[in-house]
Amino acid sequence: MNRTDLHAWQALRSHAGRFAGRDLSAIFRADGPARFDEMSVQALDVLYDFTRQRITSETLNLLLELARECELPARIAELFAGEPVNNTEGRAAMHMALRNRSNRPMRADGQDVMPEVRAQLAKMREFVTGVHQGHILGFTGARITDVVNIGIGGSDLGIVMATEALARFRNKGIRLHCVSNVDGVELADTLEQINPATTLFIVCSKTFTTQETLANANAAREVLVQLFDSGETPEAIVSARGFRQVSDTATLDSLIERVLAEQPAAVADFRSGQGKAMGFLTGKVMQASGGKANPKIIQELLAKKLAAS
Repeated sequence: MNRTDLHAWQALRSHAGRFAGRDLSAIFRADGPARFDEMSVQALDVLYDFTRQRITSETLNLLLELARECELPARIAELFAGEPVNNTEGRAAMHMALRNRSNRPMRADGQDVMPEVRAQLAKMREFVTGVHQGHILGFTGARITDVVNIGIGGSDLGIVMATEALARFRNKGIRLHCVSNVDGVELADTLEQINPATTLFIVCSKTFTTQETLANANAAREVLVQLFDSGETPEAIVSARGFRQVSDTATLDSLIERVLAEQPAAVADFRSGQGKAMGFLTGKVMQASGGKANPKIIQELLAKKLAAS
């Protein structure tokens, strides 16, 4: 199905053309107080307020019609029926089963997955409670003070979002660190902040085939094994492996001067107001440093040099 050929798509495109240039304040004046009732939805104690989007009730109706023509309701039904909607992996996508707190069965391949889900959630609760209460200890028998999550994509951002949103409910005696960058610097910074004997490492992956996650997990394991075998400090091992981040301004100044000399077009773009040029130049300095430079310091130094020259 080519969605751009659908009648609803064409109607929405025509609507967008007529709508172009309309000011949001004018839309508010035209709709009046009723706009909030039409452009907001409340469910499960969450308020979705889209009054400040440049849309009208006609826009919403056209979007809903497009969803119907694309057979979205049928696709949603297939998702909840446990059909193999994950085309790339040829299997069901049963994320919602993890959030199912009712006794309603949820089936995939004809089997109710809820008994396994409940059993795994119970194991997770037992493990987390053991860490929080000091029943599950570190390598030397000391309580866990830090948790390092190694993952990428949803296996990183999901953890970050959940822990930040629920921060006031956290166990304040345990610090969380998330490692997703494969260049080694992020892992090195994390290793320098922790005591490995009181740190729990979690490798978070759906398939355990993600190369970035495996690379970080293997590197962390190698550093830990070397640490326990040699008795060296994390800082010494990180430095010996070349993971340490470059923050020395003299070194970075030299790299930046070289990059600016090699990239006159990007410098001209920056001065003409093209914001993307800063990202490009930062990337070039990062590349010149072998991925070890501190990007925040790079941008600060770049801004000063470009403003002065």
